[in-house]
Amino acid sequence: MPYTLHPTNRTLPQPPPLCLTCTLQAMIDHIKTIFERRAFGVCEWWAHKLNIKTEQVRLSFIYLSFVTAGLHLVPYLVMAFILQHKERIKRPFARRSTVWELE
Repeated sequence: MPYTLHPTNRTLPQPPPLCLTCTLQAMIDHIKTIFERRAFGVCEWWAHKLNIKTEQVRLSFIYLSFVTAGLHLVPYLVMAFILQHKERIKRPFARRSTVWELE
């Protein structure tokens, strides 16, 4: 039975009792299980609400993360261009007194 985020179902499995025989791998597996149930439960909840497949919701989150990571690059490049050409942008048609001021 898949883990769902229902208001009445907020219980997580209890961790195994800590003892000397517990290994680090068992603790990591337990933390991983809790995380996967929480993370995949969110996608499952959205898929149920939107009446679509869970895989589509997961893929959408992955694609959106790539898109939003690239969106920050565009304003940075625009600002770099403006900074490089700020004199031309401030005074595009200013009168120059000599030919030597074209720099």
